[in-house]
Amino acid sequence: MYFLFVKNRLRYILCYFFLIASSLVILSAVSCGRRGDPFLPYPYQAADEEEIIVIEEKNKEEDMSKEMKDVVGEKPDAPSGLVGVFTGKTVVLSWSEIQEQGVASYRVYRSDGDGYVKAGETVVPAFIDEDIKKKSSYRYKVTAVGKTESDFSNEIEIITEDR
Repeated sequence: MYFLFVKNRLRYILCYFFLIASSLVILSAVSCGRRGDPFLPYPYQAADEEEIIVIEEKNKEEDMSKEMKDVVGEKPDAPSGLVGVFTGKTVVLSWSEIQEQGVASYRVYRSDGDGYVKAGETVVPAFIDEDIKKKSSYRYKVTAVGKTESDFSNEIEIITEDR
């Protein structure tokens, strides 16, 4: 008799466990974010396509002078407030975000003394440079990229020494 009671009790516990686990899976599927979540990508891709259509329709409603500026491709402002820090293994850079100028990404340029080369590109106003050597000096500049590329930001120098 006691064995049947334990067996039934175990069955209820397992049912509750699976009910809670499946609820958590459904909750995570419903509440996943738009960036970086590989779960359920297709509805978000469709939403992005619809958003592009809405933006194109809004552009048609704007006046001619604004459209002419877009066609010519006015350069966005150069990024400002570039700062960086050596963390011991990487260089972390950040700068002020450029608003409402059609900026799609930012390009980070690095120099170790022999001219600037592109270190990478990012869509957020921050960058982590992992391709560095210790006991070296690096200079960085950033540009904003929209229809055209902006001028360079201020230049900063990072020395990769252990302190």
